[in-house]
Amino acid sequence: MLLADLCLQYYILFNEQKYLDEINNIFAWIKNTELINDKNLINDGINLNTCKNNYEQIFSYNQCIIPYVMIKIGILQNNSELIVKGKNIIDASLKFFVNENNIFNEGDMINEDRKTFKGIYFKYLMYIYDLLDINDVLKKKIKEIVNNTYNSVKQIFFDNNSKIGSNWIIFTDDV
Repeated sequence: MLLADLCLQYYILFNEQKYLDEINNIFAWIKNTELINDKNLINDGINLNTCKNNYEQIFSYNQCIIPYVMIKIGILQNNSELIVKGKNIIDASLKFFVNENNIFNEGDMINEDRKTFKGIYFKYLMYIYDLLDINDVLKKKIKEIVNNTYNSVKQIFFDNNSKIGSNWIIFTDDV
């Protein structure tokens, strides 16, 4: 997935068709392997026997990198289909990973990598936020979720003076 972003950055920097071609190859591979499931979420891998979606784990980081590339290329190429597809994946991921308190939560994923996954997710979510029109409903939704998640993290990990407290290694379901 990061290869798509790398190709995007090279395409923007060097304006060479080979990078756009590689992005289109990645998009074609994603489509052909059916990596995006019927809920508009990107699964983590493919079945090696069928070369199709394995319908297993859904990790947060996958949900933002490809949509960011889709939306950015869609804007650069004036391709509304790519923009809509990217926004649909983001919207689906927000529904999937956001709890009843409107806070980002990866649920029962027991994995040390989840801290990194959240960081990647939020980094690319902010890139997407910057690309969206000021009146876009998705932009407002992203802002609310980011603010709620930030406030949850702040409440757990910061002391009354907004300094990181000593209790910063405790994890709860809301973070």
